[in-house]
Amino acid sequence: MSPERGRAPVEIGCEAVREAYEDKLLRSARTFLTRWQGASARVRPVGPSHAHLAIVLSRDDVSSENLLLAVDPLWWRGFFEWGDARLTINLVDASASRAARRTVRERLFEIADPSGNFECLTEWLEVKENVRL
Repeated sequence: MSPERGRAPVEIGCEAVREAYEDKLLRSARTFLTRWQGASARVRPVGPSHAHLAIVLSRDDVSSENLLLAVDPLWWRGFFEWGDARLTINLVDASASRAARRTVRERLFEIADPSGNFECLTEWLEVKENVRL
């Protein structure tokens, strides 16, 4: 229905739902990352292309335990492997980010580790713990 008839377009509702989902995912990812501070980080491709990547955090003593963050990076800076990872995650204003011209979204996930000289901007994020690699 048109806005003239008193109903908002469906896209407005979808944006609100997406923002609520992003906020919930952000809180959950931060909880997981808190438990994995100081782990070793390794980036691996997911599938045949580097368009889909997984950031894998693991502890040296127990290799079967890990935290996997799957991303489709819009912008990337940093190494593909480093120790003592201290990853943080935030939602940032896409228009003010380095990936501004590569997205239509208003907000992006920023995964960063300043001590590891690492930063990733992505529209999409999936977090899994103890994944068989």
